[in-house]
Amino acid sequence: MNKDLSPVNKERISLLLSNKENEIWNIIDEICEKEESGYSIDYVKKLISSYISISELIGERVPYKDTKSFVCHYNPDGEQIYKKLINSERLNNEDISEQDDFIFILKHTEGEICREIFNVLNDSNVDPHFSAVYTTNMIKCLLFVAGKVGFSFLYNDVFGFFISHGFSEKQYREFEKSRRKESEYYRGYQW
Repeated sequence: MNKDLSPVNKERISLLLSNKENEIWNIIDEICEKEESGYSIDYVKKLISSYISISELIGERVPYKDTKSFVCHYNPDGEQIYKKLINSERLNNEDISEQDDFIFILKHTEGEICREIFNVLNDSNVDPHFSAVYTTNMIKCLLFVAGKVGFSFLYNDVFGFFISHGFSEKQYREFEKSRRKESEYYRGYQW
């Protein structure tokens, strides 16, 4: 698999990883606190190991080496949380252990982007708290990185992402309107 990690590509990969720690903690909280969760411990382990390996591959240092050290690093109750997580009876329906780390992270990121789109669409027009530009950057980086690692999705642009994930054309137009308005004052790179 071709993994071109030139500086531009590292920047795009870094954007895709930018909120992964928070995302992982949200999943861990869901598993530990709810009786019903859509995630298994195997999924969390794979997500953490993929995050660590890709971070290291692009030269970003992370202060943990595995699931246990991830859970225990930031949280004073890490040992208890780790035990609760490991003792969870949630089983995984598919074997994810052999999936390529990049492809696993890319597929997981699709769900994260859908949540961001939902947040942008339901955000205040007067005082927005979610970024349509950031979300568009995520989609474009997702497609770019997927192409670099030899993976393709059923879509090849932002509109295709919307339609293939159940959003309507009207929702896409609303999102684009928000993105264009925000792009006038957005501080940061826009892909």
